[in-house]
Amino acid sequence: EHDALAEEKLNQEGFADKFNERTIAALHSDPSWRSALEIIIHQEIEPFMAENESVKGLVKDLVRQKWDSFGRRMHITKRVLPYLVFVLCWTTICVLRSGQVRVQTLQKQMDVDNLNEVQSVMLQVLEAVVVFLGVPVLLRSAWSNMRTKISDLDVNLDGSIETNEKILFLYKNMSSLLDLFSALCIVFCALLRAAGMQSTELDIMAVVSVVIWCNILTCFVPFKVFGTMVITIHKMLVGDVAIFLVVYILINVAFGLAIFICMQGGVFPQDIDLQEQLRCVGCDAYFGSMVLKLVWVSLGETEQTPLIAVTRSPGLAACLHIVFVVLSLILLLNLIIAMMGDTYQKQFNQAEKDWFFPYAELVLRYESKLSPRHKCKYRVGTPIAMNSKQHHVGSSMTFHWREELLQS
Repeated sequence: EHDALAEEKLNQEGFADKFNERTIAALHSDPSWRSALEIIIHQEIEPFMAENESVKGLVKDLVRQKWDSFGRRMHITKRVLPYLVFVLCWTTICVLRSGQVRVQTLQKQMDVDNLNEVQSVMLQVLEAVVVFLGVPVLLRSAWSNMRTKISDLDVNLDGSIETNEKILFLYKNMSSLLDLFSALCIVFCALLRAAGMQSTELDIMAVVSVVIWCNILTCFVPFKVFGTMVITIHKMLVGDVAIFLVVYILINVAFGLAIFICMQGGVFPQDIDLQEQLRCVGCDAYFGSMVLKLVWVSLGETEQTPLIAVTRSPGLAACLHIVFVVLSLILLLNLIIAMMGDTYQKQFNQAEKDWFFPYAELVLRYESKLSPRHKCKYRVGTPIAMNSKQHHVGSSMTFHWREELLQS
């Protein structure tokens, strides 16, 4: 009752309005201040995502409006287009460098002309652009997009980090990790090139080319159709496929060792072609070659009768081979298909939730980079009446959210 009387007296004297205006101006000009939307997004509070009667999809609507107003344009101009230009430059470097190495190899065997002068100059220019411009941009992008706070890992701050939280933490930092890996590999390639270690340079170029091209997908993650697909694939890879690979490697090594032992002490074949095949494969001399041979068997090369025939115990080798084929081609293959199908069904409804918060975090990050004038321009909601001086400052302009969010 006393509070109500005091408030009424303040209103009569005009103090309340002045106090509110000053408080709002000071609050919004504080760099450490965070809005309700920022808190909801950063803490990943899922109930505010639900399209129920109390919230009615307000958070989704606000983020979508920000994305449509400035987020999409900023993402395309600041991330997508620059990265596509970088990929084009890197691809051109790989093609020209491969042609250069091929010419150098052929020159040792026959008289072949070098790359023309234009191609050589283009290669040098592109290499300089990628190393001195592309690498710093990649490192800056990796640093700015890195999310390594404890709240990014333990979202609900309950002190217990669940498997799903670890998977999502890796997903949130996937773009940064790929950018960092690409930048380091490019620098390493340049150093190897200067040191004359051509073979290692080309091997690293081959590996990093796969990473650079696959990283294009992360550029399109903010677009829902790509984002939900990428996060579903990510969960399958770090979940189902990882478990499958562990089981597959154990079975492969076990049967590879058993068949390798059976190969010892056998009769060397008289057939010249089979002798050459054994020498090329090396199954009887190297355990690793036998394991690699079983990898090809599990991929479809199941007919190995000639090799089984020259083992010391063809019957035992044939039994081991058949059991391995049944396990790898029938049991494990169908198991991984069933696991991925189950993950897809579970992830179908969860994918949008897992995608939304990193996407919303990106939108808010773009908003933080706007100038005060553009922040005012792209605000959404109903503005509070303010005087011209406050409107000019921009940072003090505030907006009412819908009544439902304030009540919630």
